[in-house]
Amino acid sequence: MYAPPLQSRVMAGMQIMAELRGALSCRGQVSAFSMDSNWSGSVSVMDHGAVGRAILTRGVNPLGVHGQLRHDDQMQNLPRSVTLRPVDDTNREAIVALAVAPGQERFVDGVADSLRQAAAHPCARPWFRAVYAGDTPVGFLMLADGAEPGNEVIPWPYYLWRMLIDGRYQGRGYGRAALDLVVAHLHERSDADTLVTSIVPGDGSPYGFYLRCGFRPTGDFFDHETVLALRLTRDG
Repeated sequence: MYAPPLQSRVMAGMQIMAELRGALSCRGQVSAFSMDSNWSGSVSVMDHGAVGRAILTRGVNPLGVHGQLRHDDQMQNLPRSVTLRPVDDTNREAIVALAVAPGQERFVDGVADSLRQAAAHPCARPWFRAVYAGDTPVGFLMLADGAEPGNEVIPWPYYLWRMLIDGRYQGRGYGRAALDLVVAHLHERSDADTLVTSIVPGDGSPYGFYLRCGFRPTGDFFDHETVLALRLTRDG
């Protein structure tokens, strides 16, 4: 079997470490990243720990994935790819059954209510997806994806209308990974420069999570909720 020269292997190792440092420097915010032909539409996180680990494999862009370096002897668990999948008749029952942890219900509506809102307000152009870790449904999210100007439901074109991770799967980096995929999706929209969301304030709210992901309060309120905004930028 061919083995590349030592100098080539050292240079490749240095390049990987540089890329990892770049990915890890993004920890604490959802960063925009350049899309390329190797982007698979998924990100990988380790199944243990509250923060994901950047996985440098073909088909997975490490930018926008956050985590901690681990020694080889700490990596027995395989990474689980986080993807966004349509909600249809094959998985609807399982997705509707997802629920946040006890005590969090007042901060986010459930999946069934979200789907009803989507059906009732097509003018907001709802785009909803199930969040999967491997083949396991772990969450749900919904965007206003280019809401029609002047609609009476959502005052921003791009609005994170709903995002929840089932209580059984919280603390594993799935929410951050799903948000990275939302940012990747919005990069396909040439006019998408800001993603807005709003949260119910109070102890136990996801306010801190969104701040860590780069959202900032605007000082506005929407339906008695605190409005946060994430500036979307593109490399290059």
